[in-house]
Amino acid sequence: MMNTTMQVARRHWWFLLVRGILAILFGIIALAAPGIALLAFIYVFAAYAILDGITAIVVSLQERSFLRSWWVLLLEGILGIIFGILAIA
Repeated sequence: MMNTTMQVARRHWWFLLVRGILAILFGIIALAAPGIALLAFIYVFAAYAILDGITAIVVSLQERSFLRSWWVLLLEGILGIIFGILAIA
């Protein structure tokens, strides 16, 4: 029998893929262009945090009937969006 985490991962594998690709792009930019302007780096981080937050909120709401601690993922998403907005401001 498959546990709940595996069921969620199988159902929403593409969310995890997008999240991973964004994280890898973020790392490549940081390594490839160390002289990048701080402002541009902050914008990239902010965009990542906001998109990651939206992804976490969507998954938490869709899977709240399967996940006992869905609210933790929801909280992570809300905080990610808040930090992303604060980074831009």
